[in-house]
Amino acid sequence: MALLQGNQGVLGKQLGQNLTAGFGEYSDVLVTELQPRYYQNVYRGYVFNATTQGAIALTNLATAATGFILSNPAGSGKNLVLLEIIVAQDLAAAAAIDLISIAAVINPLATPTVHTTPLTINSSLIGSAAGSIAKADSSATLGATPVLVRTLFANSISATATTSAPPFVKDEVAGALIIAPGCTIALNAASATSFQSTMTWAEIPI
Repeated sequence: MALLQGNQGVLGKQLGQNLTAGFGEYSDVLVTELQPRYYQNVYRGYVFNATTQGAIALTNLATAATGFILSNPAGSGKNLVLLEIIVAQDLAAAAAIDLISIAAVINPLATPTVHTTPLTINSSLIGSAAGSIAKADSSATLGATPVLVRTLFANSISATATTSAPPFVKDEVAGALIIAPGCTIALNAASATSFQSTMTWAEIPI
């Protein structure tokens, strides 16, 4: 069994000296962030993103889905680890209330998604030739009726007010949702208001 030793509390250091690991009062190792959060995965070509080219109406728990659909093909050998979602409402067509959620086809044995209007997937390392195994669409036919798995936001508490709509909403999912092979997620709205949307995810071998 490996043994990690150190001293409790924060330690100072001088340039070039050997370091002793610092521990908290519950034997927790004290660490600090050096690189930005996703640097290693982006640099190694594991992180990808896609954006709708304009505002697309979101559907509500429909198999004929529009908006933003992200699929992990069956047999891909990788999990899609959702990092963040950004949605920006088209204020020219603002509706009174839009409860925006993520819906998912959670059965990996469901009929595969039919990719009607593919989106361009880019490596988050701009200029990289890394290729994604995912499929992103602004229009697709899901293999089963999706179910809600995460709520993003509601833009108003009034039945008529639209002025309280934020310019955009960012949900830093940070890996709290993982799309297994054979499964699909889609942005979902209670009414068909149009949004421009971005998703960013990491593709990690299983």
